[in-house]
Amino acid sequence: MEDMEVHIILAGVIEPNLTKYKAATPAEMVKKMLLPGEIIDISRAIERLSGYRTDTIEEIKKK
Repeated sequence: MEDMEVHIILAGVIEPNLTKYKAATPAEMVKKMLLPGEIIDISRAIERLSGYRTDTIEEIKKK
C-alpha cells in the first residue's frame, strides 16, 4: 500500500521536481524525505484535491 501512496505523491507533486534529486529512484527519494505518516497524509490530500475519496468520506460521515 505504501508504494501506491508514494506513486500518488510522485504524480501529484509538481514542485519541487522529485526526479532531480540524487536517489536510486524518485520513489526512494520520497521515502527518504517523508515519514510514513506524512506519505499517507500527503497522498490522501492529493487524492481529495484530484476528486477522489470524496464519496467514501461522505459515505463514512453518514454512518
